[in-house]
Amino acid sequence: MRKEIWHLGNREFTCKEDALKSAQHMEKKWKYYNLDNYEYIEKKKNVKGKRGRPSGDTRDIKIIYKIKTSYKPDEKAIENERKCKGKFIVATNNLNLPDEDTLKEYKGQQSVERGFRFIKDPLFFASATFLKAPRRIVSLVMIMGLSLLIYSLAQRKLRKALELMNENIPNQVGKPTKKPTMRYIFQIFEGLEYLIIKDGKQESYQILNMKPIHKQILNLMGSHYENIYLLKRGCGI
Repeated sequence: MRKEIWHLGNREFTCKEDALKSAQHMEKKWKYYNLDNYEYIEKKKNVKGKRGRPSGDTRDIKIIYKIKTSYKPDEKAIENERKCKGKFIVATNNLNLPDEDTLKEYKGQQSVERGFRFIKDPLFFASATFLKAPRRIVSLVMIMGLSLLIYSLAQRKLRKALELMNENIPNQVGKPTKKPTMRYIFQIFEGLEYLIIKDGKQESYQILNMKPIHKQILNLMGSHYENIYLLKRGCGI
């Protein structure tokens, strides 16, 4: 608005009425402010005429007008907007829950709803599953719900460990982060292979393609996870 007022103040008008109309036209574009304190500036300006020495004829001079103004808040418009948008409606059947706690619980649902995005993720292929029987649909929902629970707990465990140990891991673009998603962690662990070596009656096992980032993540997750990947059994990697 300040820039618009500055440009308006530098425009030249042939009369005060034109200056006022231009200011009012500009004001219509504003939703919560009005123009204030109009001031007209009258100036004489020489008109370019013929070549040669200027004559003393007053017809070679014209009067121009400029307008100076400022703006102020439109309190009525602001108050009306507050009445419309200053409310947040949350419906609940728990009438004993205080308003503030109700709002916190509502906002907390977003983290759960974000977690269900993985159901539509091609990585899980849930959209490619077709079920007709209601009991099978219920079973699938149960499995996906448990999967989301495990996913969320694993992500929470890793993030807490990173925060506690004051460590970080590189994200998708190589920048350090303390809040990786488990989806990204799953992608990091793609490519690891479990090798079984048989020598007569003896068998040995190895995890191939293990890198320092894998060991760091498993160490943060705990000894149980390290045992799964043979890091606590003295096997060659």
